[in-house]
Parts: sequence; structure tokens; C-alpha cells
Amino acid sequence: MSSSEQAPPSRAEISPELLEAIVAKLLPGIVAEQLAALGIGSPTSVASAASAPAPLADAVLSLDSVPPVRTRVAAEVIAAYEAELAAVVFDPEAPSATPEARELHWTAKRALDHARRALAEAEHDDGRAVAKEIADGREALDDLRESGVGTDLTIEPTTAPGTALGPEPAAYRWIGRDDQTIALDRPATHRTTFIAVTILDTWAPTVKVHLLESGSRRLKHVAKTTADRATANLIPLPPNVTHVRVDANWRARWELRIVDLSDISPLATTASGPRGGFVHCTAVGARAILQTVNELEFHQIAVCDCTELCRNASHQQPVRLRWYAEGTRMQITLPEEPCVLWAKTSAGWSIDVLP
Repeated sequence: MSSSEQAPPSRAEISPELLEAIVAKLLPGIVAEQLAALGIGSPTSVASAASAPAPLADAVLSLDSVPPVRTRVAAEVIAAYEAELAAVVFDPEAPSATPEARELHWTAKRALDHARRALAEAEHDDGRAVAKEIADGREALDDLRESGVGTDLTIEPTTAPGTALGPEPAAYRWIGRDDQTIALDRPATHRTTFIAVTILDTWAPTVKVHLLESGSRRLKHVAKTTADRATANLIPLPPNVTHVRVDANWRARWELRIVDLSDISPLATTASGPRGGFVHCTAVGARAILQTVNELEFHQIAVCDCTELCRNASHQQPVRLRWYAEGTRMQITLPEEPCVLWAKTSAGWSIDVLP
């Protein structure tokens, strides 16, 4: 053995402090494996080997895309997720519970256990593994809500800090951080309007936005969408939606703003934007020149002019019109009816209506 190599420490050379650290590191995993072998901690239904809980190491292999998270912040994220999980009204033992719903509920609970383990094993104040586990758990919770499971209203929705509803009640604007549920206010309660979502932190790529409807004792899921920081985001807001929940991982800051049709710039002769946007298309059926820098998708949202409670599905769902490649310059024909055109792109674009 060369002088540069070191022999592994013998049993006699291992200090009590080092031994204690090794035991503290390995014991939870060993106990968990033994409990799993005894069937403790598994779902109420018999799960296949493919659906058994994966070791924590398998769940945190790809963390490069996760922004840095301090362990103190990670502990707060766990507490918020635990409250969110507790608010879900679901009984896996109920006869009406489907195997798919049981599996989703179990996955969401498993994510909480894994997040706690990841926090206990975090080194160098790095809580990224916690953030990833919570993100995985929220995916399962989202799917569970979409299956019809509600949220208990005993957990009061809160309006995000920084709201302009106090001194400026006409602003209809909320600024928040992390995960929050907002009780909405809007200028016209009977018709479909829009909500614009902006991610304020440059390191947060996306946030999830859930539209919810208040029931007799729970919030019912209506729709879910993902807002992207790289482009403008416009979501139709049907009149039955009473609350909006924002799921923003890693304590990202965001802004929600109610957008009425009168707030959207009309497209009569020309329109452009630095990274996507939306325009009120009034030049119906006209020919125009479209220019793009990057790839671009056009979505059409029908204008709601309902005088009574809007129940028109076409007012409440964007319709994808067409995708255009980067560097496009071509003649297009605008829609044949007034609408909101939503340009989804991460760079500049322009439309010039031909005479």
C-alpha cells in the first residue's frame, strides 16, 4: 500500500461519535425496510411490486432542475403540504373509493413521509430533495382532486399578502408567495372573464393554477392549468369559480390579475409583444402578416357577452388554433368572429393587418 493511500479505520479506531452518526444515518432506512417487509405502511389494498414505495435515493436522483432550497424553507413547505393533505376529504376505506383514488391518496401520503426523511437526511442546508418529493405528492393530489375529491372548507381560504383589494378595490390583483388559496372578487360575476398569471421569480419555471367552486362543505375542482414564466398566461374564469389556488414550488412569488375584455388591447391594425400576449381581435376575417422569433401557438378564446349566468362551454375553454415554427413570416387569416387571441411564445411576435 502506497503512502498516499489510507487504510480504512479498524473497529477499534472508530470513535463513539462516528459510530453514533453512522447509526443515526442508517437506522431509519433499516427500520423502514423491515416494516415494509412486514406489510406495515403499505396501502389498504394489496399493491404490486411495481407500485411499492421506491427507496428515497431513487426519488432524488435528478435534482439539477430544482432550485436551491434552504432546509428551514423546506420544513415550512412540508408543513404547508401536510395541511393541504389533511384538508382533502377522502376515505380510502369507503365502498365508493376507487382503486385509482386509493393509489393516488397513498402516493400523496408517501410523498409526505419521504419528504420528512429527506429533511432529516439533508446535508449542507440543501432541501432540494424535500421540494422534489412535495412536488411529486402534489401531482398525485391534483389527480385526486380531478377525480372528484374535494377540499374541506374548515381550512379557510386566504387572500394573498400585497393585495390591492383594500385601498384599490377596482384593481382585482393579488401578489403572493408559495401556495395560497384566494377567495375571488371580480367586476362581473355573471359572465366569463379572464385571469392573467405572472411568475415574478426568474428561477421558478412554472406554477399550477386550480380553479375551484365553493360547495356546501368543500371546494370542488373545476379546472387546472400550468402557467409558464417564459410567456404570458391567460386563463378563462367561468362565473361558477369562487376560489383560485396557486401551487408554487420553492416559495416562488406570483401575481394574479382579473382581466376584463375592456382591459385587453384591441387588434384593429397591428399588435406585438416581447414574449407572448393577448389581444382582442376585432378585425374579424381580415388578412394579416404574422412574424415570430421563436415557436408560437395561437389560442382562441370566445368573447363572453352573456347577460345572464354564463353556461357556454366555448366561452370557458381556449381553443388551440395553430402552431408556427420559429422565424415564421407569413400571411394568415384572422378568426371569423370577435375573440381574444392568446399568443404563447417566449420571444417577440407581431401581427400587421393588411389593408
